[in-house]
Amino acid sequence: EGFVDAIRNGQVLDCLVRIEVQPGDCVRLPSGICHALGAGVLVTEAQTPSDTTFRVWDWDRNDPGRPLHLEAALQCMRFGQRQHDGRPAVTRLEEVTPVIHNGITTRRMCSTDDFTIDHVELNERPLTITTHDEPTVLIGVFGDARVIDGEGRSTRLIAGDTVLLPASCPQPEVHPASRAKLLQINLPLISPRTLA
Repeated sequence: EGFVDAIRNGQVLDCLVRIEVQPGDCVRLPSGICHALGAGVLVTEAQTPSDTTFRVWDWDRNDPGRPLHLEAALQCMRFGQRQHDGRPAVTRLEEVTPVIHNGITTRRMCSTDDFTIDHVELNERPLTITTHDEPTVLIGVFGDARVIDGEGRSTRLIAGDTVLLPASCPQPEVHPASRAKLLQINLPLISPRTLA
């Protein structure tokens, strides 16, 4: 009731917990957590297989093309202690223990039942991707690289680029021009979900 009153009184932001973020942070938001991005924050979003977004407030835009869904949102939102599942909401890149192998540094930023997110740093050596018969998503964070498959097909991977490697992609590798950073998003080896 207090949340609904805050929305009606234009004070919804007072109900949210503000988290200061820095480059490299991973913020885990389980389904049902009300959230918003502050000014100047650029994110990559990996999410569970769902196209549903319920908007409870839209920064006073009143745009008919962006309707609000207050009733539907209230049915699935988590309030109070239901928001906490014992796992940290924010993972800071510099606090994650790196795994270094053959000059490639990997940090596991997030692991859920639906996907994992690894931050990978390359220094001239190529990264071989093992798809395990599941698709893999690569997102460029820094530097310049090329993704090359076993048949010689290639595409660029620079900051902001996203490359989807199908499960059938033969022997994909990421070749950095010099130094590159990327996010690698994989499905878990045994996925509890069926892909359409």
